[in-house]
Amino acid sequence: MALSGVRLRVEAGACQVEATDGHRLAVTAVPTLAVEGRWPVLVPGDAVETLTALLPRCEEVALTVGEHALEVDAGSVRVGLRLLEGPYPNTAAAVLEPARRYTATARLSARALAQAMRRALLVAPPRSHPIRPTFEDGGLRVQAADAEGGEAEVAVPVAWPHAPVTVGLNGRYLLDWLGAVAVDEVVVGVRDGRAPLRWTEATAEPRAEYLVMPLRL
Repeated sequence: MALSGVRLRVEAGACQVEATDGHRLAVTAVPTLAVEGRWPVLVPGDAVETLTALLPRCEEVALTVGEHALEVDAGSVRVGLRLLEGPYPNTAAAVLEPARRYTATARLSARALAQAMRRALLVAPPRSHPIRPTFEDGGLRVQAADAEGGEAEVAVPVAWPHAPVTVGLNGRYLLDWLGAVAVDEVVVGVRDGRAPLRWTEATAEPRAEYLVMPLRL
């Protein structure tokens, strides 16, 4: 599996950007004006990071798929990204189909959630940044502990009219996503303590989806 790559595929009038490292999956849709060439394509993840730093803020970019590279033209900047070969995970099976199974959802303040994550991570072990969110009638409790007995517990206001659920996860992974989405509120979908948490923007048409695999604590 080419897990180090970022896949771009075009469907339903949007360019869908997908990335995963085996522990989390991020999918973002960007509207397209016109489509040509062969899709999907797979490009190196580190090249995409370089591209986002180089490209100026502009209204449109043109993507041209060549035999061995993807050319990105933003007017004043033109960059070529080497194409990768190899199989890629079935993200449609991981995100789109299971989305129907997340019947327990909650709407949270992105800022309050990020603050709770940061406070809990102060005592979480640095290797996997394990935290334990519990969704219950009184709201969301975010807990963390270290090997020396240090503990943290932070409450986040949220309406939760479902059965209590506790999930272990890497808090740093969630902070990464919260730092990348520019929204006031997010929605989390919960199935049980063993299934990934599904995060989306709390907008009429969310463009970003994020799945985080649970940790066994």
